[in-house]
Amino acid sequence: MSRRFDRIDPPRKVWTWGDIATVAIVTMIGLVLFFLVFLLLATTVHAHDSWISMGAYRSPITREFCCGDHDCKPLNYSPKEIRGGYLLENDEAVRENEVMRVSPDGWIVCRRPDGSRRCVFAPMQSF
Repeated sequence: MSRRFDRIDPPRKVWTWGDIATVAIVTMIGLVLFFLVFLLLATTVHAHDSWISMGAYRSPITREFCCGDHDCKPLNYSPKEIRGGYLLENDEAVRENEVMRVSPDGWIVCRRPDGSRRCVFAPMQSF
């Protein structure tokens, strides 16, 4: 025989206005932090793209524009200076006459979609 009251359910949580306000505040803080981080990353990652595009820089060799959408990447190292130019980490030699010394952001390499080098920017020379 089964008894009707064999199992007693625990009392259900009743949400108060204070609980709802707390959840709303925490959610809003999370959204604000998410968008702040997104904006910070979006503006710093492609900041060099903007000054290159706005400056309408062209390759000194091919005369094509250096920058399209997201094809310029900063180098996290300084290339090794060799006779007549520089050597990148991937053993790619860059002639001195290909390097434009106008970068406020350090060394930057712009590439075509096929991976070939389009332009190289180096830090401005100080006199």
